[in-house]
Amino acid sequence: MPEGPITMTTPETDPSAGAVETETPPASPIGTPPIVRAPIAPAEAMRGLDRASKQGNLPGFEQRGDDQFRALVYGEPFDRELLGTISGDANGCKIDSQLRLLKKMPVLSIVLVVVSIWPGVWLTDSMIQTYWSGYPNSFWVTAAWYLPLTVIPLPWMLRSMWRKSEGIAREELVKTMAKIERAVGGSSV
Repeated sequence: MPEGPITMTTPETDPSAGAVETETPPASPIGTPPIVRAPIAPAEAMRGLDRASKQGNLPGFEQRGDDQFRALVYGEPFDRELLGTISGDANGCKIDSQLRLLKKMPVLSIVLVVVSIWPGVWLTDSMIQTYWSGYPNSFWVTAAWYLPLTVIPLPWMLRSMWRKSEGIAREELVKTMAKIERAVGGSSV
């Protein structure tokens, strides 16, 4: 997945039409959230979302400017954020949103795994030498079997965590979008 925001040009943002290119976050493998349409003005929709967040229905809701917001989508252990933009048209308003992975937990998970493996070799070697007098008095003998035993399963462990997180986030996205629809009195398109 590419790092950082991707600049996309659409008919609405085509520089030749006098508009400016916009930056959007990378698309999520979970899927693109549906567009929500509501028969109310954009400011009223933002007030409805704010009201829903104060009632505990939109976790992590933050209004960012007049027409943008952020809400959390839990994906235990890797959470995501829903970035939404509210725009007005003749029929009311339209809420476009993108899902983006919060990078804190993936980075923290990798750092913790990497940092905890080497002290584990030292701790295991000292415990074995304490309780079994016949064990070779060489740190490298323990490292030779301990490192493959702990490092080889890591890709499968991390893949399992990632898949579990995506499944939970997919379910939470559906629930969050339903809460947004209720808050603004709209429906998904």
